[in-house]
Amino acid sequence: MGKARSSRNALKHGLTATRVLAVGREEQLQVSEFIDAMREALAPVGAIEELLVDKLINVAWRLRRASAMERQLILVEGAGASVPALRSGIAFVRAAGGTDSFAKLSRYETALDRQFHRTLSELERVQRARAGEQVPPPLKVQVEVP
Repeated sequence: MGKARSSRNALKHGLTATRVLAVGREEQLQVSEFIDAMREALAPVGAIEELLVDKLINVAWRLRRASAMERQLILVEGAGASVPALRSGIAFVRAAGGTDSFAKLSRYETALDRQFHRTLSELERVQRARAGEQVPPPLKVQVEVP
């Protein structure tokens, strides 16, 4: 039951979605403009760069959604759960199952931020290699805390 419920969270609040989700016509236009701007800025060439840029777009949009959701959570706390403009914040509170919504949102944001920077670093490495630069392999550092 728990896995089935959590698998629907992507549709409720969009933070765990595997693709960019847009709700309503206005958000669809924002998503389209965002995708175009990101593609223009990152200028992918080839299948690997396309894949990495798609991943960056997805994660960046979810980071934007998380930021907006945080504002909504603050308003939900003050206004209650009856304001229609707060639908994603309300959905997140419900999906959190009564636990501390702010802490859970913070965990999502942290994971998304790490994923974004890891993917951006990989895209930069691939693009530098394509440009003929000598690119050293990525460093892997393992930190152990006693």
